[in-house]
Amino acid sequence: MLVATQLFAERGFDATTTAAIASAAGISEPILYRHFKSKQDLFVAIVSEVTKTTQDHWAERMKGITDPVDAFRAIFHEWPSHMRACAAQYQVIHNALVCSKDPTVTAQVRTHYSQMEHFFTAMVTECQAHGVFRADIDPKTAAWWMMNAGIGFTLIGLTLGEVEGYRLDQAIEMTLKALVK
Repeated sequence: MLVATQLFAERGFDATTTAAIASAAGISEPILYRHFKSKQDLFVAIVSEVTKTTQDHWAERMKGITDPVDAFRAIFHEWPSHMRACAAQYQVIHNALVCSKDPTVTAQVRTHYSQMEHFFTAMVTECQAHGVFRADIDPKTAAWWMMNAGIGFTLIGLTLGEVEGYRLDQAIEMTLKALVK
């Protein structure tokens, strides 16, 4: 899967062939097809893995944090290092988001973002239940607002590198200020 991830990240899903993946992995296409029915199944496996990795990373980072606002801070603060650790997988997702018209691929990208939405919506809802976040904010809208910021940060960071002078702590506090009572 690592070879396919690298090729999808470099070339995009549509421009990467199973022949190229098999060749780069040092195997034949029939061997590749023993493990994955199709190129789409390989893509689904890659995106499913990064979704799980991300959610596991966040859960681990939040472990032992009792203040829900501090849990958000912990996740947001860790995002740049997590993004770099999973750079190839996020390039695969974002290349597909921008370029792929394959229905299986777009469905998997949609599933990835739906799972991220569910994660953040649950966190916002919990913060509202504890009286920490404003009750007049729709949790799903807040989730997508944060996700859009993360997507933009990731696209720019992976493509252009670190933005000079960007103050992550300030960006986190600006986001939380809009949500906290």
